[in-house]
Amino acid sequence: MNVRLRFEKLGVMQFLSHLEVLKTWEQIFRREQIPMIYSEGFNPRPKMNFALPLAVGIQALHDYLEVEVEDGFDIDRFLTMDMPPGLKVTEAKVVEDSKALMAFVSSADFLITGDLEALKEGLSRDELLFRKHTKKGERIKDAKPLIIDYKINPDYLWVHLKAGSVDNLKPTDLLSTLVAEPKDVFDYEIIRIDVYDETGRSLWLR
Repeated sequence: MNVRLRFEKLGVMQFLSHLEVLKTWEQIFRREQIPMIYSEGFNPRPKMNFALPLAVGIQALHDYLEVEVEDGFDIDRFLTMDMPPGLKVTEAKVVEDSKALMAFVSSADFLITGDLEALKEGLSRDELLFRKHTKKGERIKDAKPLIIDYKINPDYLWVHLKAGSVDNLKPTDLLSTLVAEPKDVFDYEIIRIDVYDETGRSLWLR
C-alpha cells in the first residue's frame, strides 16, 4: 500500500541536509512502529521517495513523500506520530502505485523575505545570468525564462519557478542574480509554498 504524506518542514529543520531529513523520517517510522515495506538485496531500505528535495536553509509549507506500508495499515496513525520540532504531517492518503513523485514535478512557488528593494531592480532586467553546476561542468544560464510568474508585495516576493528535471531554477540561484554580493543570498528567508505537476495542480491533488 502506497501512502502519500503532506508535511511541513519549518524552523530548525531547514538546517538539515536532504540525507539527514531522510534519516530522520526513517527513525520516526521505526520508532512509531510503522510497518514499512523494504527493498530487496544486501542492503534493504524502506521504500520511500520525496517530491523535490530542499537545499539547506529553505523551509516548506507543503512538502511530500510517499512510503510503502503493509496493506490494511491505518494511515491516520501518520497524523498522530511524535515528531521533532519543525516537522509535522498535515495530511495522509493512499495512492495508486505509480512512478516516483519526482517524475511529476514541473514547478514550485516560494515566498522570499528580506531586502525587497534590492530584488525589484534585478527582476526588471532583460537577462538574469547565473552559473549552473551540472555533471558536465559549469554553464552560464539565463534565469528569466525559468521564472513562470512573480509578484512583489510590501513584505515579500512571491515567485513561481520551473522545477522539472530539464528546466529548473533554484530560488538561491535566482537570488544570486539579483543581489550585489553572493553572501547576500543568505540574508533572505525562503519558504517553499507548494510543488506542482505539468498541469499546475498541487502534487497533493494527483
